[in-house]
Amino acid sequence: MSAVSGWWDDFFWGSLVVVELFFVALIMTILFGLIGAGAKLSNNRVAKSIASGYTIVFRGTPEILVLLLF
Repeated sequence: MSAVSGWWDDFFWGSLVVVELFFVALIMTILFGLIGAGAKLSNNRVAKSIASGYTIVFRGTPEILVLLLF
């Protein structure tokens, strides 16, 4: 316990940054998901094709490969 006694302030601020990043990522994924769902349901042929292509690519790709690409 004495090894981390001077680090509590840094741990607190680091965990606060992680929580902030979580909420930013949550909001962004909800927005992108709604935009993609709207594009797939729209009558616009170009938007529907782009959304369908995106879905096909990411459903057929293993998750670890997506993580390595981005």
